[in-house]
Amino acid sequence: MFAASEVVQCGIQVDVIVYNSALTACGRASEWQRALELLRSVDAGGLLPTVVTFGAAISATERAAKWPEALLLLEDLGRRGLQPNVILCSSAVSACEKAAEWQQALGLLVEMQALEVQANIITCNSAISACGASSEWRQSLHLLEELDAMSMQADIISFNAAISACESAGAWDAGLAVLQSLSSRDLQMDLITWNTAISACEKAGKWPEALQLLAGLGESSYEPDEITYNAAISACEKAAEWKLALQLLLEVQHGPLRPSVVTFSAAISACEKAGMWRQVLVLLSSLANEGLQPSLITMNAAISACEKAAEWRKAVLLLSQLRAAKQVPDIITYSALVSACEKASRWQHAVVLLTEFSATGGQPNLITYSSAICACEHAAEWRQAFVLMAAAANSSIELDAITYGHAISACEHAGQPEPTLHLLGAFDGILAESLDPTLLLGLENPRY
Repeated sequence: MFAASEVVQCGIQVDVIVYNSALTACGRASEWQRALELLRSVDAGGLLPTVVTFGAAISATERAAKWPEALLLLEDLGRRGLQPNVILCSSAVSACEKAAEWQQALGLLVEMQALEVQANIITCNSAISACGASSEWRQSLHLLEELDAMSMQADIISFNAAISACESAGAWDAGLAVLQSLSSRDLQMDLITWNTAISACEKAGKWPEALQLLAGLGESSYEPDEITYNAAISACEKAAEWKLALQLLLEVQHGPLRPSVVTFSAAISACEKAGMWRQVLVLLSSLANEGLQPSLITMNAAISACEKAAEWRKAVLLLSQLRAAKQVPDIITYSALVSACEKASRWQHAVVLLTEFSATGGQPNLITYSSAICACEHAAEWRQAFVLMAAAANSSIELDAITYGHAISACEHAGQPEPTLHLLGAFDGILAESLDPTLLLGLENPRY
């Protein structure tokens, strides 16, 4: 980029207007550091920067979310006796919004009042979004309500920002209440509004409302996009409404949109929650036919579906596919695999998988060890159960009463009284630690 400072080096006289143009170009190219260098060159050249000069510099910092630099520039402008305008202040608020600095954004709104600079809807929308980015949804709603007091008409962007703030913070009911208040205003919902509302329903577990909104979107002038369908399918997934999830996936496949890995993952997870492992495998095949690569989350959901049905061979086969895709299985993967083997009474495979995970640098947790010990219980393999308990202790994992119960049962099935008594002694200590002390106090003075 041919900067004004380079023009000066060529011996050509430049004025502040040239610098303003160069600063604007830096901002558009996200070269905020170069913009600040140019601003310093204005002073070094004996020129007087104007409000436009500072505006271009603040805009450059705003694009890069450099809010401290934006605020410093505003202070510098004031020290020079220049009066900031709403455009400069809005850019500074937007810089705070991009960095999720909601307190700084609200502070600027207060400072604007002190400077008698009238905020506009762009300024306020940035402040609402800044609060939302920090999960300060109550502040977002407060600002939305304050727009009326400021004699300012909220637009659809204002409502989108407020609904998004509620959705991000998990205040789904509040977000849906804001959505309902739109009906009393002469505002047209856009695609962002529809998507944010459907996402709020999804996170609130309100799948019927999510599907109603999807139907309403179909009757509007907007077409649902991938984000819309992903949120709707995910809403069905959380309620294990696998048939509805598959129906929505078919709509995507037969329409102008192309399903993504996220779309398939949500549908697979819906089937997994409902124990429909065969449907899961069909979906994995469809995903591959679309030329998509399943993510680790997708594969974990598929393995978990097989685990619920004790389909341990299918689960291990999926592990091979996961590795073939050069993905690294994690604790969720191996916990599901060990549990699948445990449900199928395949204790040897469970132990091999747990050992394999440890050998690759993984750290089995209580759930993994408990599943493997439970597998040993089914086969009365008390010695192997003891080995696993020792391995857990070496990994600083404190086994719970349930796990001890599996080991004790393994000893009993094998007719081993001495190990059983040994474990019972340790079990009594764990059981006492897990009891509420107030219950023990109540036992001292029993009532008849």
